[in-house]
Amino acid sequence: MRKVILGFILVFAFGFSLHAQIGHLDMDALKREMPDVIAVESKVKLYRMLLIEQGVAMVLDLQKEYDRIQRLVDGGCLTYISQRKLVAKILIKQNELSLFEAGMEEMIQTMKTRLMIPILDSINSAIQAVAQENQFQFILDEGSTSILFIGTSSDVSALVRGKLGM
Repeated sequence: MRKVILGFILVFAFGFSLHAQIGHLDMDALKREMPDVIAVESKVKLYRMLLIEQGVAMVLDLQKEYDRIQRLVDGGCLTYISQRKLVAKILIKQNELSLFEAGMEEMIQTMKTRLMIPILDSINSAIQAVAQENQFQFILDEGSTSILFIGTSSDVSALVRGKLGM
């Protein structure tokens, strides 16, 4: 649907100006080459590993507590009421673990988004500068749209890299 809408916009706009400059670049390839993006990916990977370690520690703690309670129950050291209280504590820890696991991907995505915003802002600024300096009416991202006018467009990747100091 997005491609169809973009196509209509381009055809409509192109109809008003037969000399419209159209540029294109591969945003994903550009981001893969940027040292800042590589650093963000590294930080996100480390954060993911730390969260996994934290989750594993929670699982081990839960298992240890369960084993301790089981030994007490097997040894006949607990009253029924004491057993119920300890089981309730285990269920609370299980719930905490489930909530942690469910929120891990959201925490990772939030961190990645927070770190990527300034990088994406600098890319956007570079693209806007290239478009203004070279009088491009449109600059298309090869990775996310169909390229309707590839034959008459110019690859602006090198210009954007230059603006980013790469």
